[in-house]
Amino acid sequence: MSAKRTAEERLVDAAMRLAAKKPWEEISFQDILKSARLTLAKLPPSLHSKPAIVSAFISRVDAELLASIDPEEFEEARPRDRLFDVLMTRFEILEDHKAAVRSIAQSMQRDPLGALSQAETIDRSMGWALAAAQIDAEGLVGAARRRGLGLVWLAAFRVWLREDDLNKVMAELDNRLAQGEKWLTMLRGRRGARQGASARAGGGQPLHS
Repeated sequence: MSAKRTAEERLVDAAMRLAAKKPWEEISFQDILKSARLTLAKLPPSLHSKPAIVSAFISRVDAELLASIDPEEFEEARPRDRLFDVLMTRFEILEDHKAAVRSIAQSMQRDPLGALSQAETIDRSMGWALAAAQIDAEGLVGAARRRGLGLVWLAAFRVWLREDDLNKVMAELDNRLAQGEKWLTMLRGRRGARQGASARAGGGQPLHS
């Protein structure tokens, strides 16, 4: 016997069902409540809007992603390869909800404020993706990594939205990660050169982070 679903699960499920059938902007919050057979009294205040439902769905995907990752499989893999596997796993999870996700994404393209409302959620998701890939996502360096990975994710996400062939998504993701890796290598090289020049000018040794 399956466990009883929470109000949040019912609300998110109803929203995704409706979004798979019609444009997201044509669906009201009351439509979702009615489909889920819920009332506002049964919901926490944090779920009283459509953007909050989208955030809850993204958090659900994060949880499923983390549950599906086996850290032992990454022991010998490079960071870039680990990130590739993690993000492709995320796309595979989203495949079951593609019609709904496409509807929501297309609506947000026409609603910049709606898209902006998910910025913090996406940043948090990229933090979880980095953590799943065993890459530090904390502090200033971690924040830069989250932003950079967010750009990589969005580029591949746009391809995923318009293509049904995951091979094309894989190619885009691999290319973007390679570009990011190259950029980081160049940045480290320039930083090292500046530190070396500073040390030579001061007669000391270069500093190491």
